[in-house]
Amino acid sequence: KATVSVLYWATLPYMLDINLNPDSVDGDGESVETEGSLSSFIEDVSVLLEPTKHKASGQAVGTPGVVFNLLQTTMGVGILSLAAAFDYCGAAVGALIIVFLAVLTYVSVGLMLRSFKLLHSIGSPRQNRDLYNLEHIGGACFGRAGRVAVQSSLVGMCCVAMTAFLVPLKYFLKSVGDQCPALASRLTYPNEYLAVVVVVLIIPLTLLRKVSNLWITSLMGTFFVSAFVVSSVLYDIYYTKWSDTRYPTCQDLSETAEGDDFYFLKYEFKNLLSAVSIISSSFVCQISVFPMLKELSIHDGNEKSCGKILRATGWAMASVALMYTAAAGSGYDLWRGLSSRASSILACYDIGQPVIAVMYIGMSCNLIFAFPLVMFACRSVVLEVFYPGDPQPALSRHVALTFAILAPVLALAVVCNSLSTVVGVGGAFTSPQLTFIIPAGCYLKAVSLSCEQDLPLPRESFQDTVSAWCMLITGVCVQVGCITGSIMKLVE
Repeated sequence: KATVSVLYWATLPYMLDINLNPDSVDGDGESVETEGSLSSFIEDVSVLLEPTKHKASGQAVGTPGVVFNLLQTTMGVGILSLAAAFDYCGAAVGALIIVFLAVLTYVSVGLMLRSFKLLHSIGSPRQNRDLYNLEHIGGACFGRAGRVAVQSSLVGMCCVAMTAFLVPLKYFLKSVGDQCPALASRLTYPNEYLAVVVVVLIIPLTLLRKVSNLWITSLMGTFFVSAFVVSSVLYDIYYTKWSDTRYPTCQDLSETAEGDDFYFLKYEFKNLLSAVSIISSSFVCQISVFPMLKELSIHDGNEKSCGKILRATGWAMASVALMYTAAAGSGYDLWRGLSSRASSILACYDIGQPVIAVMYIGMSCNLIFAFPLVMFACRSVVLEVFYPGDPQPALSRHVALTFAILAPVLALAVVCNSLSTVVGVGGAFTSPQLTFIIPAGCYLKAVSLSCEQDLPLPRESFQDTVSAWCMLITGVCVQVGCITGSIMKLVE
C-alpha cells in the first residue's frame, strides 16, 4: 500500500503539466479561445463523443445525433430527485410542470438561435467568430455585465451539479461498502466513504489539465439514467401486480410507504415552489446549443443548422418529458412520502438485488468520473473572469483555483444529506436564469440592436418578442418564487 501511494502521488505533478490545448494563437497571429469558457469545454467533449462530425469527407450530422447530444446534456443526476418533486406537489401537477418546462425549454432554445442570427447579421466577422458561445452572446448583448452574468450563472450551475454528485455518491458508496464486511468494519459513516474517494480519486482527477480521457462518462451517464428509468417502472409494476408485498422496505430509511397516500394534487404553496425548482434544474440544456451550432454550420450553414437544432430540441424535450414522468411517477407510486425524505430515490432500492447492485456501482462510477468534467468547466469560467489574459495558468494558480472551488462544494456535500434539497435550493438560484431569463433577455436586446441599425427583422419577430417578454416575466417570477420557497423549507 505504501509503495502504491508513493508512486501515485509521485506521478501526479507530471499529470498536472498536461495542457488541454497548447495552441492559443491562430494562423494570423491572433489569440483564440482556449480554456476560457464552459461552452468551449463542452465543444471539446462533443468532439470526442461525435468523431464522425470531423471527417474530412464533409459528412453532416443528422438530427438523431443532435437529439442524442441534447439528451446527454439534459438528463443527469437530477432525475433521482424527481420523485421527491412529485411528493411535494402531487403526481398530476408534477407531470404538468414537466410538460410545461419541456415546452418552455424548446421556446428558450428557439429564442437563443434567433438571437444568434440577429447578432450575426450586425456583427463584424471577428465578432461573429466568437458568437458560438453563450458567454459571448451575453457580452454582445449587454457588454461585460452580460458576460459576467452568464458566467456567474454557469459557475453556480456547476457548483450545484458537483454538490449533487457527491451527496448521493456517499450513500451509494456506503451501501456498496456494507456488502463487504472487511470494508464495513473500517468505515461506518457515509462521509467517511466520501472522504476516502475524494482523497484517492476526485482530487487527483480534478487537478488534471487534460480530461479528454473521461469522455466515456457522458455515455455512461446516459446509459445508467435510461436503465434507472426502465428499472423504476418495472419495479413499480412488479410490486403493484405480482409481489406479495405491496410496499418494500426503503434501504435508506429502513421504513415502508405503507399508510402513505398517493396524491395527484397537493396544495402547500412552498412545497409547490420546491417542486418547480427541482424540476426546472433538470431542464438545463442551453449550454450545449452553440457548440453544436458551430459544428453543424461547417457543413450546413447557420440557417439550416439552426432549423436542425430546433427540430432536434423538440424531439429531445418530448423524450425527456416522457422519461422524467415515467421515472418520477413510478418512483413516487412505489415509495410515496419516503421519496422526499431519502437521500435519493435510488437509495431506497435494495442493493442486495443484482440489478440494483449494478445500478449502484454504475451510478457511483459515473458520478466519480463526471465530477472532474464539471470541475474543469467551472474552473475555466472562473479563470476567464478573474484572469482573462491567462488561458494557461501556472501550476500554483491552477491548484489554488481547484481547491478554492472544491472546498465549499465538499463542505456542502458533507453537511447536506438530501439530493432533493441540493437540487431544489441550488436550482432556485441558477436554473431559471439559464432556462428563461438569459435567453429571453438576449433576444429582446438583439432585436433592439437590430432596430437601432435599421435592419429588417424576420416576419415572426413580433410573436417571438411577445414570447420573450412572457418568458422573461415567467423566469423572474419563477426564480423569486423558487428562492422564497427554498428559504421557507430550509427555515422549516
